[in-house]
Amino acid sequence: MMAHHFQRGTRGDLPRVYELISRRIAWMDEKGIRQWNVTDYWGCYPPAHYERAVDMGCLYVLRQEDGPIVAVAVLWEEDERWHGDAAPAYYVHHLTTALEARGVGEIMLAECYELARRRGKAFLRLDCATDSPVLNAYYERLGFVPAGSCVDGLYEGILRQKST
Repeated sequence: MMAHHFQRGTRGDLPRVYELISRRIAWMDEKGIRQWNVTDYWGCYPPAHYERAVDMGCLYVLRQEDGPIVAVAVLWEEDERWHGDAAPAYYVHHLTTALEARGVGEIMLAECYELARRRGKAFLRLDCATDSPVLNAYYERLGFVPAGSCVDGLYEGILRQKST
């Protein structure tokens, strides 16, 4: 298995981040998955959103040793979808992986989990579309248990968390 480096993302990383997300959106179209590709993703999360995440130190990347970024996530400390739950947590958003880099999503989530644990967070949290059984099973297998639900426009999600 190739070595990877988990680190904070920089503004210089943003072109690759945008490329990974755009490729994932096209993949969703090809696979008939209705998520980012039907919710005006770039209208909701324009480059300024990611620039802010970098400036706040919340964008993280997973880089192949001496190679490109193969996964990205934004870790916020608050998320309105959790309706004011005050437990200290990191909330995973925009988790994206390179299509050709199998298994890096699990590595990225493990790194995010370890960061949350080291920083005294009680949970690593995320949400997943209710109509995505494959992705829900994936998160379940990784230990993210259902903790509620959320609705954001056309999006209906299952809130999931993993205790640290």
